Amino acid sequence: MILMKGKWRLNNQLNIKTLQENLSRLQVSGVTAGELLEQKCLGMEVGVTATGHPFLRAQGQPLYQEDDTLAVVKQEALGLLQGEPAADLVVFFGLGLGLHLEFLRQNTSAPIIVYEPDSEAVATVLGQIPLMLDCVKLVTNIGQLGELVQDYLGRPPCHMVVGVLPGWAKQQMPAFEEFKRTLQQAVRKVQSDRLTRSVFSAEWVNNMAANLPFLAPRKHFSVLGRRFAGKPAILVGAGPSLDRNMADLARAKDRALILAVHSAVVPLSKAGITPDLVIILEGQKLDHYFKDVPELSKIVLVPSPQTHPVHLTLGFKDFLTMSHEGNAAADWLQQAYGEKPLRTGGSVACAAFSLLHELGCDPLVLVGMDTAYSDTQGHAKNNEIGCCQVVFAEDNQSLTTRCRRGLHDPVTYLVEQVPSWGGGEKVFTRSVLTGFRNWFEAAARSWADDCQVINATEGGARFEGFQEKTLVQVLDEYCKDPFSATEEITKAMVRAENRDPTPLIKTVRQELGFIRKAAEAARVVDATSLQAIRKLKSGQLQTVQPLLDKLSGNESSLRDATKKTRLLNTMVGHRAQDLAEEKSTGDKVALTIHSIQQSRRISNLVVEGSEELLALFEPALSALENGK
Repeated sequence: MILMKGKWRLNNQLNIKTLQENLSRLQVSGVTAGELLEQKCLGMEVGVTATGHPFLRAQGQPLYQEDDTLAVVKQEALGLLQGEPAADLVVFFGLGLGLHLEFLRQNTSAPIIVYEPDSEAVATVLGQIPLMLDCVKLVTNIGQLGELVQDYLGRPPCHMVVGVLPGWAKQQMPAFEEFKRTLQQAVRKVQSDRLTRSVFSAEWVNNMAANLPFLAPRKHFSVLGRRFAGKPAILVGAGPSLDRNMADLARAKDRALILAVHSAVVPLSKAGITPDLVIILEGQKLDHYFKDVPELSKIVLVPSPQTHPVHLTLGFKDFLTMSHEGNAAADWLQQAYGEKPLRTGGSVACAAFSLLHELGCDPLVLVGMDTAYSDTQGHAKNNEIGCCQVVFAEDNQSLTTRCRRGLHDPVTYLVEQVPSWGGGEKVFTRSVLTGFRNWFEAAARSWADDCQVINATEGGARFEGFQEKTLVQVLDEYCKDPFSATEEITKAMVRAENRDPTPLIKTVRQELGFIRKAAEAARVVDATSLQAIRKLKSGQLQTVQPLLDKLSGNESSLRDATKKTRLLNTMVGHRAQDLAEEKSTGDKVALTIHSIQQSRRISNLVVEGSEELLALFEPALSALENGK
C-alpha cells in the first residue's frame, strides 16, 4: 500500500485507473466505477499522521487507533486466526484501508470476502490506494453477500471465520447488525439444505433414473422461443394474500402468461382459474396438490428431472422439460444440449421466476408470494396446508401452526420481523423464507436492465428492488391487449420436434463410467486401509510408513475420481462427510487407526453407492435406447 502525506478527497478526474484496477482485482460486485466516481466523499478523509501512521476518518471519527495503527491491526488480524481450525473462508466487515485484509492474506490462503456497506468509503479508498490483494472479493450489497457466503459454505468442508473493523462497526451499527443477521441466515440455509439433501438425496436420484426414459425425448421450454418476449407474466404462489386476489387474477387470464407453483393449483382451480403453466421441483409424492382439478388436461406441466414420477402420470395436457442448478441432471442436459439450468435459490418459486425471465417476459409480476405470515395464515386457504392457523408466542419470538381440521401435526418455528409490502407494520417470517426473498431481491438487481419486476402480492414481506403495485394497477397498465398464452404454448409445442435422446444417453453413460472408476479406486483404498490397520494393531510401526504413504496416494486418486461425478456425490457425499467429521481420542497410533478406519468406511460408501447407481441407471438407459 502506498500512502501520501496529508489528506484528500476523491475527484472525478483523478485516479480513475486506480479505481478501475481495484474494482477488477477485488472482483467488486454491487457497484460500478461510474457510480463511485459520482461520490463526493465529503465525509471521508485518508492519509498519514505527522508520526507516519496511516489514517482513515469518517465524519471526523477515526476508524483506526492512530497512535500505532499497523501494530494494532496486525494484532487484531492474527488474533482472528489464532486458536481457530484452519479457515476455509474469512468474511470481514469493513474495507477500511485494507490493512486487516493485508495481514489476513499474509497468514491464510483461504478466500476472503469483505463487506463494505458505505459506497463513500469504497470510493475514497479504491480511488486512491492500490490494494494488491489476491483471492479477496469486495461486496457492497447485503443480498449478494448472503448468496456468496452460502455458495462457499455449501462446499464442504468449510470452516468460516468472521472478523470486523471495530471502529467502523461502531459507526455503522445498523449495517453491522444486518451483516451478522445475513451470515446467520446463510449458515441456517446451508444447514437446512444439507439436512434436506441427507433426507431426500436417495429419493432424488431414484426419481431421476425413473424419469429419464420419459423426460429425455420431451420438448424443452426453449421451444417457446421469444413468443412471450415483452409480454406480461404473473407468477402465482400459494401465500395467504392469494385469497384476496382471486377475482382480479381471473381477469388476467388471456392477458398475461400465468405460471403457478404446484401448491397454488388447487386454490386457483377452486376460484375457476386455469394457469397456463405449472412448475414442480419436489421429489416427494405430492399428487394431492392436483387432486380434483377438472382443468388439469388443459395445463402444461414443467417438472424437474428429480420430481416424483407419479406427477408425470396425472393427466396434464403435456410437459415441457427444464433443469435447475445444482444437480447431475442439469449437468447432463447442459453437456448434451447446451441447456442452461434455471437458477432456483432452493425454491420452486425462484425457479419459476427464472423461467419467466428466460422467456423474456416483461414485466415479471408476483402474486401470492408473501414469504411471511399474513392474516394468521402461512398459505392460501385451499392449499393443502391452508387449513393451518398461525398462533404466535407471547414474546413474538416463535409461532406454531395448528390445523383447524386436525389433519396436520402442530409445528413451531422461530420467527423474525421484516418490512411489509406497502410499508405498514412489520410482518413475521422465518429465516428460510428470508433466504428465498433475498434470492428474489438479488435477481431484481441482476435483471434490472432486462425487465420490470413488480410485487403485486398486496401483503406479506416487502421485496427490495421490486415495484409495489396492486394487481388491478398491473392489469390496467400492462394487460390491456388480449392474447392467449395457452394457444401460443400449444402452437410452439406442435411445431417443435421431440428431442433426440442420443446425446443425453452418451453423457449419462460417460458419468456411469466415472462412477465405475470411482468404485475401483475405492476398493483399492479399502484393501490398503485394511493392510495398514492390521500392521498398526500388530505393532509393526517401523514398517507401516510406506503403506501409509501408499494409502495417502490411493485416497488422493479416489478424491480425484469422485470429483468427476456429481451423481455419486449426491448419493453418498453427505454420508461420507458425516463419517469424516467423527472425532476420536487416544495416542498417535490410536488416532491413526481411527483415521484409516474412517477412510475405509468412506470408501465402502463409495462402492455401495456406485453399485446402487449402476443398478438404477443402466436399466433406465436401456429403456431410453429402446424407446420404452
